[in-house]
Amino acid sequence: MFTLLHLTQSFLDFFRPQRDLDESYLAQSSDLCDLERRIRAIEDRGRDPASGITLGLYAR
Repeated sequence: MFTLLHLTQSFLDFFRPQRDLDESYLAQSSDLCDLERRIRAIEDRGRDPASGITLGLYAR
């Protein structure tokens, strides 16, 4: 029975807005450093990894 409830909850989480998922992810942070790391991870999520190279942000 627990497995069925867990699967149902996971299925419903699929339809939650990304903002709600991000907020719950940030709420699980253990301290300020963890919160800042999670914020950076969210901000960098859609960024192209090569964009820093084209802007000259990385050492050659």
